Amino acid sequence: MDSQYSATYYACSGVLLNSSGTNAWIALAEGNGKLVSRVFYRGQTIVALNGQTTTYINSSKLAAYNGTDLMVQDWRNGNWTPNDGIIIEHPKNVTISGARFYLGVYQPGVTTQIPEFDLLAPIVGFIAIAFVLIRRSSGSSNDD
Repeated sequence: MDSQYSATYYACSGVLLNSSGTNAWIALAEGNGKLVSRVFYRGQTIVALNGQTTTYINSSKLAAYNGTDLMVQDWRNGNWTPNDGIIIEHPKNVTISGARFYLGVYQPGVTTQIPEFDLLAPIVGFIAIAFVLIRRSSGSSNDD
């Protein structure tokens, strides 16, 4: 929660790896060796290592950061930067051909509108007019 603007912000982070090989464990660490995440690889071409932030209410602990969200917090606190690099540990049967770090932060709009309901008033009006016309036409055919 942003106390200055009273808005909720959402964030995401992660590392995408282009990979090939057979089943194995892959580990992600900051350049200083601090373990960030570990995942069991099953031969897919893209491995997504992401983060998770857990917030606590009524606790002395405000939040817990895991995975790449831990990296983001270390970055914010000056303990790590992307320039320090990351370490991807994997066995010889796995080949990593590329890695991309992503970070996203967004603030949702003030009002959330469901697009399907933007035309609710015109649709209701159209149905009312159609109902009146149907009643008139069925009433005039009964007069014959």
